[in-house]
Formats: sequence, C-alpha cells, structure tokens
Amino acid sequence: RYLAILGEVYDVSQGEAFYGPGARYATVVGHDASVPFATAVFNQESLKQDVLALTNREVVDLFGWKEFFESQRRKYPKVGIVADGKFYDSYGKPTKLIDSLRKLLTSAQDDTTERSKYEVCSSDAKPGTLTYDVWCE
Repeated sequence: RYLAILGEVYDVSQGEAFYGPGARYATVVGHDASVPFATAVFNQESLKQDVLALTNREVVDLFGWKEFFESQRRKYPKVGIVADGKFYDSYGKPTKLIDSLRKLLTSAQDDTTERSKYEVCSSDAKPGTLTYDVWCE
C-alpha cells in the first residue's frame, strides 16, 4: 500500500488499521493524497481538487502531514517520488509548484502568527437598545 504527499511516495503497508480496506484513509491509497490530508476530506472528489485552491490553514496542515510522514520513516518509509510533472519532473527535480507551495506555507505561517496575537471576541446586540455585550475568550 502506497500513497503520496506532495509527490513523495510512502509505503503505508504497516498502517493496516488506517490504510487497509474499509479504513479511514483507504480511499486515498494509491494516489497523491495531498488535498485529502490537507482538508481532512477522504473521498474520491477530494483527490481531484487542486492543491493551489487550499486555504492558508490547509497549506500549513498539508506540510504538517508531510512532516508527520517524514518523522515516521521507520513505519512509513519513503520509497520514491511521482515524477509526472506535477510536483517532480521526469528527472526527479521539484517543479515550480513545490516552490509556490513553500512560499504559500511561509505566508500562511506568517498569517497564523499574526492572527494569534489577537483575542477571539464575540458580541451580542441587546434587543430594543443600541447596546452590545462583548466578550473575549
């Protein structure tokens, strides 16, 4: 059993409970599962979606999954790349898409850091008045 994240192929045979028939990630085995892992939607439709349509948060999550697989190399060894021109060319060199995604990751991380500086607040209008209750978490 194999799957790819950003064009890098991992052998997930040891994760039968996760990748075997009927398991949560079974539908993405045999495919580049970048979008499904980024969006946490594991179906045939998500396999067709464009990785460039991901939100900043999803790009961060995608690279988080790549780091996960890299950190689990004993269990899920990297066995190759998909050299179809999307993420890697026929010579095994990264394409411009990989560079674009890395730039998106940097931008997304900066955006996440900036948003974490502020509290999450909500408000509720009091009916019949011009006042509001405001609270922050």
